[in-house]
Amino acid sequence: MKRTNIAAITIPIIISLVLFIGILQTGAFSIAQAHETNEVLIPSTEVPLTAELPEVEETILEPVEPFMIPTQTASGINVSGEMDSIIDYSNTGDGYVMVSYYGTTDRNIIVIINESNSNLHIFNVTPGQWEVFSLTSGNGVYTIQVGLQIEGNDYEIINSVDFTVNLNDSLSPFLQSNIKVSYNTDSAVTLKARELTMYTTDTASKVDIIYDFVVNNIVFDRDFANKVSSGEIESYSPDPERTLSSGKGVCSDFASLIVAMLRSQGVPAQMVYGNAEGIFHAWVNVYIDGNWTLLDPTHAANGISIEQIQSQNYQAMYIY
Repeated sequence: MKRTNIAAITIPIIISLVLFIGILQTGAFSIAQAHETNEVLIPSTEVPLTAELPEVEETILEPVEPFMIPTQTASGINVSGEMDSIIDYSNTGDGYVMVSYYGTTDRNIIVIINESNSNLHIFNVTPGQWEVFSLTSGNGVYTIQVGLQIEGNDYEIINSVDFTVNLNDSLSPFLQSNIKVSYNTDSAVTLKARELTMYTTDTASKVDIIYDFVVNNIVFDRDFANKVSSGEIESYSPDPERTLSSGKGVCSDFASLIVAMLRSQGVPAQMVYGNAEGIFHAWVNVYIDGNWTLLDPTHAANGISIEQIQSQNYQAMYIY
């Protein structure tokens, strides 16, 4: 057993409390581009009252085949640990690992992921269930550790494993449900996204529809944001189902909900934490026509135009 003090790595945890504040400004926009048209005057033609109008054939849209959400399993092929703590890294080629702690404890359990690009991620996990973590840094070497709280910021590392990732598809991690962007085939998030986009296979159209839905139906939760900033709420993780049900949230909720809805319909998307004009914030990157496009639903819901958003300086720190 190794002991590690995570005081030096609690900065990401402390900083993460700030991310929920978002940035409150005004404006709105749509992803769809407007097209200019020239007005054409057409002379009117009188139609006799006795004339028979031609029959217009009704066009009936047929729903497209739904996207098959990837099945996530802890297959047990590559496993570290036993009994209380298990790290299953059997599916790294598909862009994810699974971790569980089945022991009985009233102490905190954390998962520490050290990615190949040196990003360090720390997650609080719930005992008794599998949690999914996406390998968002792509190919490379990863280290995953499970820590059991001793006291305060002191944790005992009870499980650790190093492994090399070679993705089957570079977009795979961004089509998976994970601890920050959680959904499944039957979740309300998935069903709503399907309802909204069931008549199109076009990626840009799906993005436009889902983005507009979230921007127009979710409001920024100022009261919750104030509780986070004051320290009344010490820890928090986004939940797309809760955000959709309540109709409100902070920046990480907006981002998590949109990413969950997009991924559930086969659109690669990233939930991003970082700095926007010097303020810790959460936003979305979406993959359209071979390129990643930045979207900021929190800003849009508060009225900021696309021109203003595109002119701001966004610096990504963590991607989920």
